[in-house]
Amino acid sequence: MGYYSNVGLCLDQSASKKLQKAVLAITDTSLRQSVQDLFDCATFYIERGDILYRWEDIKWYDEESGWPVSTDNQFVMDFLKSLNKYSFHFIRVGEDYEDYQVVGEYQRNRFSFCLQQGYGGTPYMCCSFFPL
Repeated sequence: MGYYSNVGLCLDQSASKKLQKAVLAITDTSLRQSVQDLFDCATFYIERGDILYRWEDIKWYDEESGWPVSTDNQFVMDFLKSLNKYSFHFIRVGEDYEDYQVVGEYQRNRFSFCLQQGYGGTPYMCCSFFPL
């Protein structure tokens, strides 16, 4: 049981390198493995230094959701707070049409990764090569 979302994270080359360093710097081996597993289960695309991670039907909760927040999700969200907002674009689309989250302003990314409103206002993630 639980609430599932579709999540995408686009990083520019600099932010991607910072993420790699941040993951390697995690001293708690259990957390580091959990974060590595999170990124290993993502579908990802690389285009001239930019990287786009995509997770489908994943439990991705924040503090405001009322659900328990996993340590790997929390690591990612805390990491994003350390970045320049123009170096990343994070989108989470939940099960309800009003439940979505957009963080970061790297909107001129190589994937044209963005949030769109579909028929009836239903939000969805899309990029230049197909809807996500």
